Amino acid sequence: MNIIVSGLRIMLFIAVLLTLPAKGRASWDCLKNIHEEAISTAIQLSPADLKSTLDPHKGAMLNEVSIIHREFQSANRKSYKAYYEEIVETAKKTKSEWLAKKMTDISMYIFSKYCPINLHDYCDEYAVIYKGAVLYDGYDTLPNYSNLELNFSEKVIYKNGPATQKLLQFYNILVNEILDLWVTIWKDAGRDISDLPKKYTLVGGKDFNSFRTFLTTDEIKKVGFNLLADNRPQDAIIAFKDLVNYGKADEEVVYGLALAQFMLKDYQYSLENFRKVKTYKDSFYYISLITERLGNTSKSDEDKVNYLYESIESLDIYSKSQKQFSSETGVKAKTIGLQFLKLSEKQLREYLNQSKQYLLSKNYPSVKTTLNKAEILEKKYAYVSTFLTGKYGMSYNSIDFLSEINAIKPKYENALAKQKKEEEEAIAKQKEEEKRKLQEAKAKEFTAKAQIEWLLFESKTKKQEAIQHNEKEDNKTAKTKLESQKDFKKESDLPAVIAAAKPAVVTIISGRSQGSGFFISADGLILTNAHVIDDSNIMIKVIDGSTAKAVLIKLDATNDIALLRAKGKEGFPYLRLGNSDNCSEGETVIAIGTPTGLESTSTKGIISSIRKKSNLTYIQTDAAINAGNSGGPLLNIQGEVIGINTSKMVKTGIEGLGFALSINDVKQIINFY
Repeated sequence: MNIIVSGLRIMLFIAVLLTLPAKGRASWDCLKNIHEEAISTAIQLSPADLKSTLDPHKGAMLNEVSIIHREFQSANRKSYKAYYEEIVETAKKTKSEWLAKKMTDISMYIFSKYCPINLHDYCDEYAVIYKGAVLYDGYDTLPNYSNLELNFSEKVIYKNGPATQKLLQFYNILVNEILDLWVTIWKDAGRDISDLPKKYTLVGGKDFNSFRTFLTTDEIKKVGFNLLADNRPQDAIIAFKDLVNYGKADEEVVYGLALAQFMLKDYQYSLENFRKVKTYKDSFYYISLITERLGNTSKSDEDKVNYLYESIESLDIYSKSQKQFSSETGVKAKTIGLQFLKLSEKQLREYLNQSKQYLLSKNYPSVKTTLNKAEILEKKYAYVSTFLTGKYGMSYNSIDFLSEINAIKPKYENALAKQKKEEEEAIAKQKEEEKRKLQEAKAKEFTAKAQIEWLLFESKTKKQEAIQHNEKEDNKTAKTKLESQKDFKKESDLPAVIAAAKPAVVTIISGRSQGSGFFISADGLILTNAHVIDDSNIMIKVIDGSTAKAVLIKLDATNDIALLRAKGKEGFPYLRLGNSDNCSEGETVIAIGTPTGLESTSTKGIISSIRKKSNLTYIQTDAAINAGNSGGPLLNIQGEVIGINTSKMVKTGIEGLGFALSINDVKQIINFY
């Protein structure tokens, strides 16, 4: 191996996490420690004769590193040629401590040439000593370290990268070059240099796990198989997995990974990988070994049978590929085959019994699954039986399980067909029942609609009858009628009209609002303004001071109309609704209500005008209407309601402008009469 410009033939593997704790220091102490580690590793890799000389003096050699790091820069140091010739001559005669120290001294020339950093650079010895690894590239071509033209002052230039990465490369080169220098000295001294480490020997490092960094795929393969040869399967797995993880794995790599896992007794993963490369080399042989072992250790009879079958099948294929069948392999095949046949018979019998039980319990999916398993195992059973009798002439009374399977299958198929028919009939019946229920639901819906339409028609008819009845009642006198229903026509009748109407006018209290209203039916219906209603809690107060609760039936905020119903008793006095279309200007009218809390207040006026606004008719009157009159009745001289007192124009200098919504509009809005 040559260290001059013609090039180095050293391959480097470094597996290290480049971001490490800040334990480095830019000093010769750090570099000295790396040099010491390189000396230790080179001793470890040395051929046996050289190692036996250096290893006893390892402590002295490491101490010597400290000395030469202090003295190497001295102008009085010996030349490389002098060092080399002196050490060779000494090595011919002795294996002393002095020789070991001189071996250390001359390594300083290697150190100086390849050191990548200066005194002030960052030096992380932790990364190198505890993380770095060395790949020895062999001693194929002997380097001439005695050449006088060696230029140790010419520094090696490393690729750009972190200082730690350069140190790792330096450490790897340092170990290789020191070892090759020592071996050359030992050779020139006539000593034994046999038992050198093999090419691609991997040493050092406690966390090496990335072979890709500096090695080619072929080189990583060689590392892996070399590690297997050195009985280091755990490290070999790292190499092979690196290629697998980065898509560089071929059959040889997968085979190597499976072999390493086999050596570590990681049988499941090993089997998985051998199966991927069945036809490569002796993969079938290892598959047979592993499946036999797994078959004998499995707790499940089903798993045992499957593993043993794969074992005998793989052994048969392997023997055919080798075009020979050794006696040892034959004995193994017989042993595994007989074991498989016995277990298969037990498993097949269990499958058949299970199938019959499932058939009786009508568990047809389980029948199908179990019969499928039985058919597959029966084929394996027949194959192994034929294999043993045909290849070895063994006499074995195999059981005709196929006939038993075929006897169960028609029963299963008939039962399955019957079940299918029953399910189809059940589905058809269910659909028919759903159709019938849907028709019943539609009929009920139609009936309900018809009933609703009839009720609406009946209600409308009753309303019309009530209107006609009220009109007839105008001309009748009854005890249940109020005096307000007398046929008043003259202004002199006003006291009687007011006296008859007041019992039907109520004060309404709702939340913070108070206003007026009036009964329009004996069962407690009350008309008022929507703006009088401020809360769902509504109370009414009648002329005798008694109170009752009321509920809201309908509210039209847009047109300011509300319909209530008094709760409790019935037989309330009520007012007759007139026809506001018959009103005329100048006609006498009466407003009754609770202005400013003054209950049962009556005011008289005339119809000043009849006005239209937003398709509604308002009766303008000069009868006094104040806050609290809202919702009260506006009566004509006959005591009929012709409007609901709704609003008053309030403005300085303006009096006598009150407005009532016409009762005919109210009827349309409430849609009650």
